[in-house]
Amino acid sequence: MKAIFSNWMVPTKQKCNAKKIKTPGGFIDYKSYSASWILSTEQAKKYFSSVELYCDTPTKEILDPLNLSIDKYHVIFDDHPILKKWENSDLWAASKMIAYSLQTEPYVHLDYDFYIFSDPREIFDKDVVVLYPERGYNENNHPYYNIPWEVYLKACDNNPPHKCLNDFKLLNLNPDQFSYNFGIFGGTAVDAIAKAALDAIEVGDWSVDKEITHVKGVSYQVFIEQGVIPISLYLQGYKNPFHLRGGPVKWTHLVGGQKANKDICDKMVKRLQINHPNRYCDLLEYIK
Repeated sequence: MKAIFSNWMVPTKQKCNAKKIKTPGGFIDYKSYSASWILSTEQAKKYFSSVELYCDTPTKEILDPLNLSIDKYHVIFDDHPILKKWENSDLWAASKMIAYSLQTEPYVHLDYDFYIFSDPREIFDKDVVVLYPERGYNENNHPYYNIPWEVYLKACDNNPPHKCLNDFKLLNLNPDQFSYNFGIFGGTAVDAIAKAALDAIEVGDWSVDKEITHVKGVSYQVFIEQGVIPISLYLQGYKNPFHLRGGPVKWTHLVGGQKANKDICDKMVKRLQINHPNRYCDLLEYIK
């Protein structure tokens, strides 16, 4: 099984500018940002048959000096029509969904703030792999995925034009019951996953046209990826994705504000120093 990464620099820069953050990815500094890419890819290289990155030219230019353990770069996002259309939509997971849709062999996609620390071979034969069920609530104690679902339903007058979401609505189900964290995502059911990604892209494209991706306080971008894709997979018969929480595979995923936490980032950099001392020295040389 191979591991893939993806990155599209346009929304990364927009998020940083909006929050007045100088470092991409929300990291506290460039040292942590660079260390995260190195640690994540080095750990992936240790356990997977190959490591590939789908990206745009600005991403490759930033990462090239790090000499990451990437077997193949796919620089395909510069002029991609969906990304051109979505560049002001806040749908930052667009590049991930495009990468999912292109796969033809078993794989997992890893976020570059996700680190795997033990042999993951138990996932190699699983049809769908996710990090863990979210089933969560946002900071206002509102259902995290149900709110954007309601925004979507309102925009379409409660009559979803997309088959997967119309079928889901007919079942009278709640998307908060079917949402997962995609810090790691993939599996052997590549055709079903690709279809689910294309379903999500279709919903996202319609949502951009309807200008509903920027509703204040609504995590619409998360719903499009981590909500719509599981719904599509559920309707295709993949009702119980394999997840890593509580299992033997050891991992860490820096979520939300953790990447801006100095203590947490220092521990991540220290782990790079312990696990890959030569690459840690490379990092120090790079950030001089």
